[in-house]
Amino acid sequence: MPNPFPKKTKKLLKRKNKFLSLFAEPIVGSALRTSLSPGVLQSNNKGTNTLEKRITIDEEGYFILENGARLGDNTYGKALLSALSIDDVFAVWTTSPPDQKILVEAFDKPLVVQNIEEKLASLWTLFPYEHSQELNIKTLCLDDWGRLIGWTKNKIPFVFLKKAQDAFFNLVTVKNDTTIIWKNQTHKLEKYYIPLEEAEKIPFWEERYKNTDTPWDLNEPHPAIAPILQQLKLQKSRVLNLGCGRGHDAHLLARKGHLVTAVDISPRAIEAARELYPKPPTLTFVEDDVFHLKDPSKTDIIFEHTLFCAIAPEKRKDLVRIWKNALDDTGYLLGVFFVHPRRFGPPYGCSEWELRNLLEPHFRLMYWKRWEVSPPRRHGTELVIFAQKY
Repeated sequence: MPNPFPKKTKKLLKRKNKFLSLFAEPIVGSALRTSLSPGVLQSNNKGTNTLEKRITIDEEGYFILENGARLGDNTYGKALLSALSIDDVFAVWTTSPPDQKILVEAFDKPLVVQNIEEKLASLWTLFPYEHSQELNIKTLCLDDWGRLIGWTKNKIPFVFLKKAQDAFFNLVTVKNDTTIIWKNQTHKLEKYYIPLEEAEKIPFWEERYKNTDTPWDLNEPHPAIAPILQQLKLQKSRVLNLGCGRGHDAHLLARKGHLVTAVDISPRAIEAARELYPKPPTLTFVEDDVFHLKDPSKTDIIFEHTLFCAIAPEKRKDLVRIWKNALDDTGYLLGVFFVHPRRFGPPYGCSEWELRNLLEPHFRLMYWKRWEVSPPRRHGTELVIFAQKY
């Protein structure tokens, strides 16, 4: 079976919260981070009364310490991996003794298969920190890059490194490219994401807006926008907000002095936006299909929030090309993205690994940060990106 791994791109970050070339200080200046124990961070977000501990997992499955080094304690690392869980909003958590709950920020899937071995007539996945689990081949599928994805008995997703995937295909029999046979088990490898066909059509979204079944609508601009704009200090710019919904984000961008064109495929959404925000005159709402824009004029900034997660994942590469083509030569992408392992949608999940590999060929990634003060139902699952078109 083909094993179509891309050449390994340069690492976006040695730490996921590292700033690249644009910012000298974090945008979330209100967050106080101090080291509690190996790899664990504590945040005291302005406006909240809770202390929250966070831990990062890099793209090879290792926990990252506050100083950017990998956690080297196998006993502690194995305990953290063994305690992984996923909540009802698909945020990933672990528990550090004694029963200290920690939010996990994984760059890829929370578990990364380093290798695979046959043991006692079974296949076993080998993870970092000497953690291992018996593999059920019935859980395996393929992502858009041809990588094997699976789940543990506790429903924690894992991804195979290339070495492990090569070893796996050397142990099993492959039939018709996507069917694998191990002992007396046969399994067809499906795609990781399972799109909802009706969500690609206007009536689906019309019905959701008609019934006010719109959990993605915060009834206000996303709380990340104002502090980001304050630090960016952007000059008056043309902004294109695709998938604008009822226009809360677009209205804030226009109030900040930008010339905003906000587009949505749903007539009800656009009608509601126009009623909510008849002013300022620098804000224009347009009913149109993002993938077939009638007026593909150039813009300075693309603003993304909840469109990327709403479209079928197979269309994401097309959307990235639309962003790039719509931008002027030195244009920017500013977005709030969901990063969680949800297969079904909308909203569909995504990983930082996937976002990097989608964006890096077209954009210079300037800012990459997990947002720490998200709305409650998105807690621990939002990533803010600022990037410049190549």
